[in-house]
Amino acid sequence: MGVKRIIKSYFSYSRRQLRGIFVMLLLIILVFLFPIVYNLFNKDKVWDHSEYKETIEKILLANQSKEVEPVNAKPVLFSFNPNSVSKEELLKLGFTDKQTATLIKYRNAGGKFYSNDDLKKVYGITDELYKTVKPFILIPEEKQKSDFNKHKDTIYNANKREQKTYNNYNEPIQNISVELNSADSIELIKIPGIGPSFAKRIIAFRLFVGGFYEKEQLLEVFGFTPEMINKIEPYITIDTLLIKKIDLNQADFKTLNKHPYIEYAQTKNLMKYKELMGKFNSADDIIKNHLMDTNSYSKIKPYLLIQ
Repeated sequence: MGVKRIIKSYFSYSRRQLRGIFVMLLLIILVFLFPIVYNLFNKDKVWDHSEYKETIEKILLANQSKEVEPVNAKPVLFSFNPNSVSKEELLKLGFTDKQTATLIKYRNAGGKFYSNDDLKKVYGITDELYKTVKPFILIPEEKQKSDFNKHKDTIYNANKREQKTYNNYNEPIQNISVELNSADSIELIKIPGIGPSFAKRIIAFRLFVGGFYEKEQLLEVFGFTPEMINKIEPYITIDTLLIKKIDLNQADFKTLNKHPYIEYAQTKNLMKYKELMGKFNSADDIIKNHLMDTNSYSKIKPYLLIQ
């Protein structure tokens, strides 16, 4: 009896101890059951990021502005004649879509290539691209001679005559004032040193960009030099109200990309911004949102309209 009493006292529990054991067992059961119950009744929460949408979109646009106009990853170099090379062949050579379109447009307007260096007069052809393709430019010698003989008044001969003409005007001529954004060729040749060839090129460039906003843009007209601009400056004026402007909020991709001062990647950024934000409140939104670099923006700003 003594042994039984000892064993019974050893394995018996007080009411408080039994309550504690029960609570502990209950907690253990709850720990095991909680994940199962949680997964049955809890669904993944859908987070609303709408309040951060504008910030996220601006970050994406800032990253996109670093893109460059896509070019062929691996240009295929081969001999070509710029007077007859096709669009597909130019793209294979490493020309961008915009450079290709500009070159073909130049040809369609009557432009010809008489020497390798003539390729550099096409707007948008970079020095790097020219150095890459120069060894592969092939203009038949017979073609060069034939063209020079047929066109006595080509751009080169015209340059010589006009250069000689403007060099003879050392003293300002009174009562000559020509507005570059409205003048026709007859008015332009009244300017000392400007002959028919230069007049034609000035008008062609004016139509190409939409008008002049400063005289320094004449340097983008083939054949013009800083010295020539200094000579004719007393005879020219510029009315910026006559510039053909682009409504930034209404213009489509093709209209924006067509302008020579807007690169392909910049066009994508502008269209993406309109898609995300709805519209531009001012032209300065372009710089604020890093849609193009400062130099490009300063060139295109005079041509932009916000309505």
